[in-house]
Amino acid sequence: MFQDRARNQAERLSSTTTLTVNIKDEDDQDPSFVYQGCALQDSACINPEYHAIAEDPDSVKVITYTIRQGPIELFAIDPQTGVIKTIRGLDYEKENQHTLLIGTVENQSNEPGATTRVIVQVEDRNDNAPVFITMPRPLTLDDDTPLGNKITSLIATDADGTSPGNKVRYELVGKGKSLRYFQIDPDMGTLTLRDDLRKEEDNEYQVDVKAYDLGEPQLSSVMSLPIFVRHVATVPPDVGLAFADDSYTIQIAENAVANTLVKTLNVINNRVHSQVVPLRCSLSSGNYGDLFSVNVTADRNCEVRLTRAELDYETAPEYNLTVRLDTLTGLVNPSRSLAHIKIQVVDLNDNAPVFEYPENTRKFNKQVFYGAMARDKHELGVTLMQVKASDKDSGKYGLIEYRLLDNNSDTGSYFNLDPSTGILKNVKVLSELTAAQLPLRLTVEARDNPTGTEEESNAITTTAIVSSTS
Repeated sequence: MFQDRARNQAERLSSTTTLTVNIKDEDDQDPSFVYQGCALQDSACINPEYHAIAEDPDSVKVITYTIRQGPIELFAIDPQTGVIKTIRGLDYEKENQHTLLIGTVENQSNEPGATTRVIVQVEDRNDNAPVFITMPRPLTLDDDTPLGNKITSLIATDADGTSPGNKVRYELVGKGKSLRYFQIDPDMGTLTLRDDLRKEEDNEYQVDVKAYDLGEPQLSSVMSLPIFVRHVATVPPDVGLAFADDSYTIQIAENAVANTLVKTLNVINNRVHSQVVPLRCSLSSGNYGDLFSVNVTADRNCEVRLTRAELDYETAPEYNLTVRLDTLTGLVNPSRSLAHIKIQVVDLNDNAPVFEYPENTRKFNKQVFYGAMARDKHELGVTLMQVKASDKDSGKYGLIEYRLLDNNSDTGSYFNLDPSTGILKNVKVLSELTAAQLPLRLTVEARDNPTGTEEESNAITTTAIVSSTS
């Protein structure tokens, strides 16, 4: 408001106006955190988040978040949003709590509100499998060890920090005979004997022990323990198990079918302690190609059988097998624990003759024999061709006899075929034949086992062609 200064107050005049003053805001206030501390539970996984919030009283808010103190190798903060994340996996067993001091770049003071404290509580996860404390050495037991006897204790620990992830239980695994003879306490890991070791002649068992925790997901590890069995049972020699004889000679036809019984080997004293004494027979030599097998019969003898119908006299006329009798140490007569079997394969006429054609006819896929002679040649006994055949059989079954099946015809009378060599010769001159009768076609038979009956022989036929040359 303005006034004049006239002496006469009644004559003074005045006026009024409005003045606006703008105050410019300066960045003179530091950001501060509303909350001075918090607790954040965090699992062992990567990238769980927490949002630290600071306030800036200035109209133009500038806040840049930073971690002042704490494991920056495990955590990072977004400078713009204040979001805190893990950058590596956390491990409860190494450290179950982390403390972060969060501040801002703009406020470096230590005044209240300049920082906030974040406490991260790490939750335990089942991420450690049980581990056996020691690896036990192989053990040796006598076969008369009492049932229920403690053999050893197998202890495993779990590095997880809390239950049930660090609770360990035990069980036997695997598919061998060890599950029949051994058992383990599921809580204590104590291994004991559960069945009589004298029932088997085996000298070694592999016991596979699994230690597992009760966490989710369940984790486990397996340890193998070799156990050797020392058979100490003994009986007088006159009641020891033994083969009745130690040498046999057997004949078997080469066309024997699979599972044919070759020989039953009688075992003496096989009823002695039959309820607890095991008995096993095995082929220790001579069983080439696993052509034979041996088993224990219901009356505790050993029988040898043919596994496949693959006997062939021409390939292997004889086999020499050694059968071994196995039982508990001290129960077998060592002088009669082996039996030798000589198997003679009986030859049969199981192969038919096969013609061997000359190369020039095989080249054109012609299964015939060719020969030629000049019509004007008057010489007799000329070799025109040789018919050849072979037979895989041996002995009399491999012998071959040749003959012409055209002997009763006019054309057959011109030739003679040697029955042993298959050589074809002329006994007449071809000039007696007309041109229309040539070439001559002859039927030749090759028969094996020529001294046997027709039922005991195999025969095949082929064509021999004789042509004339001018």
